[in-house]
Amino acid sequence: MDAFHPRVTRRGLTLAEVLVASAIFAMLTMMTLAAYRLSFQASAKQDVHSQAYRAAMLAVGHLQRLLRGSELVSPKVGDPATSELEFQPPLQTGDQLVVDQWGAPRWGATQKIRLEGTNLVHEDDTGRTRLLARLGQRGEVAFTQTAEGMVEIRLVSDAAGSLYEVTFKVFLSNQQNPPVTRF
Repeated sequence: MDAFHPRVTRRGLTLAEVLVASAIFAMLTMMTLAAYRLSFQASAKQDVHSQAYRAAMLAVGHLQRLLRGSELVSPKVGDPATSELEFQPPLQTGDQLVVDQWGAPRWGATQKIRLEGTNLVHEDDTGRTRLLARLGQRGEVAFTQTAEGMVEIRLVSDAAGSLYEVTFKVFLSNQQNPPVTRF
């Protein structure tokens, strides 16, 4: 070797350098895997919460649509909360509301909404049932008539142990027929 090309005295890494680099790489790998596992668990938990929320909101939408303009048969004001609701929807011909000679709505046959096992179902006047929402193992529904023409509904939806509870009120605008003066 000459002065322009000094001899390389070191051609590799020492054992200590290799061990330190391996330890750093192992720690980074473990931290990455732990972060991935935590994010996966959080995502799975969020999915379960979303399922409970979607089931409850689906039930809310169906109940509001079914009860719009209906007359409540039971429960009555002052009755304790119950898991079954009986109502009479207004009669319709096509998209027209059927009224009597004084303009009061005519009511259809009694229909029911109830909790059947883990499912919220609607039973029509022919006895056929239709699934409204799957509320889960610990799912609940409670109907209470709080005032004349107002029903409070409490729903609890369960998805794999994650509970979502919602309480809302539905105003039944046709609940009470106005007094009629006949001439």
